[in-house]
Amino acid sequence: MRVLIVEDDEVQGAAIARRLEEARFTCDWVRDLGGASAAMRAYPYELVVLDRQLPDGDGLQLVREAQSGKSQPRFIIISSKGDASMRAHGLKLGADDYLSKPFEFDELLARVRALLRRSRAVQAGVLKLAQIELDLAECQVKCGGQPLLLPRGEYLILQTLMLRAERVTTRQALEDSVYNMEDVRESNTLDAQVSRLRRKLREQNAGVSIVALRGIGYLLAGLQHPDEESP
Repeated sequence: MRVLIVEDDEVQGAAIARRLEEARFTCDWVRDLGGASAAMRAYPYELVVLDRQLPDGDGLQLVREAQSGKSQPRFIIISSKGDASMRAHGLKLGADDYLSKPFEFDELLARVRALLRRSRAVQAGVLKLAQIELDLAECQVKCGGQPLLLPRGEYLILQTLMLRAERVTTRQALEDSVYNMEDVRESNTLDAQVSRLRRKLREQNAGVSIVALRGIGYLLAGLQHPDEESP
């Protein structure tokens, strides 16, 4: 899942981005409303973690703008302005949650996961295909009932493919789900990660195939025969 962090404080913004990345989210971090508006026009976000006090205005302006946009991300407001009237005002304007500074990261992560459970993308809770079970809220994978530990990039690729199982997933959709705006990658980085994921799934007898469609993307499908190998 892709998350936008809008926070002008360098220490706080870096900490939130780092911890959410560790929790297997793809994060973009911008410092002001202008950067946030540009990011939301360029990428699909499930969630925005938004500071209210920004150099170029009140963060709630972004909440209002999003209501008329194509994507409808969830918003968590983080602010030192945490009195009841401020929280009520933010929620009334369309924010989904309001967290007062200072806060514990574990609380922020719990609220992030709670909001994502309510989003259209994760309402299914646990995705299943052949021997694979993927818990969207907890970002965990099991294969044949046993935990399957994957690096963050491979997990996000599998998650995106599972959300569109038996349908084509474009390269752009995969790249949007895995890489943030600052990632530096070679042209074959995605293909290499898919190749490693494919090999691990085959070794675990996951019963699925990741098919490469040249110039288009990938398709994740269940195998027709249990002993059939992924290409």
